Amino acid sequence: MAIAVTYLQKWEGSPRNAVSIIDCHGKIALEYAKVHTCDFGVEARSRGGKVGPLEVLRDDGGVW
Repeated sequence: MAIAVTYLQKWEGSPRNAVSIIDCHGKIALEYAKVHTCDFGVEARSRGGKVGPLEVLRDDGGVW
């Protein structure tokens, strides 16, 4: 089991719309900042993340 938590991440300049994936051991396995943000609401003022490599969370809690 894994849990995804979304939040506005403090970042230089503007916050980022981010998600952290918590693995079955309670550790943050992956963090991701949304690359393409919406142009309305609070997210309109957020900064986009960078495109990175695809990562897969394994069922044993590891990352490929």
